[in-house]
Amino acid sequence: MWRWSKLACVYLVGAVPSLCAAGCVRPPLDPGCAELSPGDLVISEVRGPQTGTDTRGQWVELYNASADRIALTGVQLVLRPLASSASTITVRDSQLSVASGDYTVLAVDRTCSTDTCVTRLPPDADYGFGADYTRDLPSGAIVEVWSCGTLVDSVLYRALPTAGTLALSGAAPPDAALNDSASNDAGDVVPPWCVDDEPAQSPSVEVGLPGTPGGANRVCP
Repeated sequence: MWRWSKLACVYLVGAVPSLCAAGCVRPPLDPGCAELSPGDLVISEVRGPQTGTDTRGQWVELYNASADRIALTGVQLVLRPLASSASTITVRDSQLSVASGDYTVLAVDRTCSTDTCVTRLPPDADYGFGADYTRDLPSGAIVEVWSCGTLVDSVLYRALPTAGTLALSGAAPPDAALNDSASNDAGDVVPPWCVDDEPAQSPSVEVGLPGTPGGANRVCP
């Protein structure tokens, strides 16, 4: 986990409620949030914009590495592109939770042009970003997970595959101590991360290389 970013981001995260109050169209956030410790939620897979026709969407997968079920209301996903300003997505679904040892998928579900917005929750997603984020996932970024002012996990990547997903190896349960950097300075994916470009294992009406959303990742080569 990128420890330095916790101090760097306290002001930003604290400012999010006032920004949302001015511009969000979603219902107000319910009071409270999960009191989590660093490493309780682990970023385990990221699917960005794909080349060609794709219906599986863009998303970030989180793994519950704690011993308890985690209520995700109030958890924040902060996207810090390497070349632009940060965006914060706040989970506002009071019913959304993830069991110990299980996965949840948070996804881009609304894309907007200058004159219209199209809303579609990807088929493997549990929660959509809504108006909090309406663009492609950044090609290079630091992704952070926050809850109640605590930095729970963070991952740096400098490139996203355009065919398949950026996946943490399934050789062991996802661990926040091991997932800090997914690529080197040249943008090449480095262990324990890899590109999962395996085709779907069963017939589907969806188009695109799926990765393993909501389940254990494949073991990286």
